Amino acid sequence: MESVLIVDNDMALSRSLELHLQLKKYNAISVCNGKDGLALANKWKPDFILVDRDFPDTEFLRDIQAKVLQDEMNCKVVIIGNDIGHSRIAAKENQRSGVHGYLSKPFRLDDLFSVLQDS
Repeated sequence: MESVLIVDNDMALSRSLELHLQLKKYNAISVCNGKDGLALANKWKPDFILVDRDFPDTEFLRDIQAKVLQDEMNCKVVIIGNDIGHSRIAAKENQRSGVHGYLSKPFRLDDLFSVLQDS
């Protein structure tokens, strides 16, 4: 069973994603701040981390990317955001920085599952 850590300050969205992922047999946990996200990522070592591009704690994403690049963490980071269109252009470049997928808000659950399966 693949594991997904959801890090987003929108608690309603995070919890909803967590429940939908669990229904699809993913082991999913959501947190709403970077400190808890980093601690859980270090301890739990999830297969995927979903993080909001506009997450207020910008250090969280940098820390996770650094750990992925240094092979301290073997997970795939998926960015969720309102304005991801321009980011798809740089997708290959961002894969080298630990980012493996993008979802534009609003997104359908099928889009989320496709990104997780394709990563």
